Amino acid sequence: MASMNYIDTKTNWTKDKSTLYSYLLVNRLWCEISVRILWRNIWKVNQNIKVDSAILNTLVTCLPNESKELLYKNEIFIPISTSKSPLFNYPEFQFTKLVK
Repeated sequence: MASMNYIDTKTNWTKDKSTLYSYLLVNRLWCEISVRILWRNIWKVNQNIKVDSAILNTLVTCLPNESKELLYKNEIFIPISTSKSPLFNYPEFQFTKLVK
């Protein structure tokens, strides 16, 4: 992903969300790069409870089943669709930001 770092720091289009959303549909590589950029500051971009809830649900779908069961046993009920696995490991895009 060295090219990703180059793209990230050397271009202005990475700040334009509508352009990034259109790049999601180009091909798998462009999609991966766009998703990384879009999720890089996901909590700062969206100040909407509905959107935050959707983001949280997406992150919960990435949890292993044991963790989901633990949430349920502790009466933390999060309505999520577990029939499909997400295409990306979204938490990895935010992990460093969450630990800081």
